[in-house]
Amino acid sequence: MEGRRTKQKPLHVPYDLKIRILGLIDSSDMREYCRHSSETWTVYQYAELIASAPRSMEQKIELLQAMRKLPMEEYQNQYLSECCVAAQNAMECLYKDQQGRSIFLVRSMDTEMLDVSCMDTEPVLSYDGFLQYIREEFTEDGAGDLGEIPERNDFYFVLDLYENTESDFLDHTYRYICAPNGEVQYFESFTASIQRSRDNEEAWRQQECANLFAGRNGLNYWQTPFKVGDILYVDCRPYFLPTYCVIHYVDPEMPSDCCGLRCLYLTHCGYIGEAAVKHGGFLPTGLDDVLAGDRQFISPLYRAEIFHGKLPEKYAVLNTLGEKLKESPELRFKIDRYFFGDMKDASRYVTFTSQVTIADSPESKAGQETGICDRRKEILAVSEDRLFRFLE
Repeated sequence: MEGRRTKQKPLHVPYDLKIRILGLIDSSDMREYCRHSSETWTVYQYAELIASAPRSMEQKIELLQAMRKLPMEEYQNQYLSECCVAAQNAMECLYKDQQGRSIFLVRSMDTEMLDVSCMDTEPVLSYDGFLQYIREEFTEDGAGDLGEIPERNDFYFVLDLYENTESDFLDHTYRYICAPNGEVQYFESFTASIQRSRDNEEAWRQQECANLFAGRNGLNYWQTPFKVGDILYVDCRPYFLPTYCVIHYVDPEMPSDCCGLRCLYLTHCGYIGEAAVKHGGFLPTGLDDVLAGDRQFISPLYRAEIFHGKLPEKYAVLNTLGEKLKESPELRFKIDRYFFGDMKDASRYVTFTSQVTIADSPESKAGQETGICDRRKEILAVSEDRLFRFLE
């Protein structure tokens, strides 16, 4: 697989098509930055941007097919073709007449719930049945127009497809992530995962292409226009509630690394947390580490905007931190040392369980150790007073 990616040749995309692709980025700051940097993009970067975007699968397939019509190397066209096949296979399984040989399980996901992900679970026999379920449960008269349901909402759906096998068991083949109106935006292919075990190159390619459409880890190695002291407003609804963070560290050697852009944010219990922006650790999410990973379909970079103006009172401390960082950029190294100077020091952690426990001293037991990239029940966090005393 990596052999193909060593052939890093920029792909020329005509202006009109490029503008359509860049339009997938809702953030005007990221979109403008990418407009200037896209001349060096490879086929893999274009495919990643399209597949990971919070848009309908139909739109993604259309854009990938439009790219295949461009003059390009054979390996580039092959890769786009494999991506199209992965997406089309998923959608064909969604729409095909299962004739009673399969079942869909619908989970309604509440964006606002912190520690419980599943609002409700309903079985349906088809995708049309799923859409009818939304009409009956989420429109005013039970028969409303799904197109009138706003995407920037506080709920979304997980649709799991189970198909009959020759045995007495159902085979979990696909998981579809759907916007509030039922539109499929992401999917996971469990069939591809099974085929991968056959240990052949074709199966690995299928897995790689299918994974693009799961959303997770999308844009993790992209550069950004954000600088130390910038306050970001990130609205990732329907998957996460809107929130703010302040950039405190940009890795001078590896700014495009998945952990090369780091921020401070306000935790739901009022403490100041530290996280990698691209991993979305600052986004309002559940207390359970598995839930946090399962829910991050969208990359924050699609929606991260530099905030100008006065923050809501709740987030005022981020304004103060942003001003301090812009006045004294060297503080970024001090903050970095505070959080990561001694990873075993329990005073660096806030532990989230069913209740919140603050570990204020090295003697306090903060539970299992964690690392920078871990999805965890523990987070790196500190009280506002303690952090400002350290920065004095």
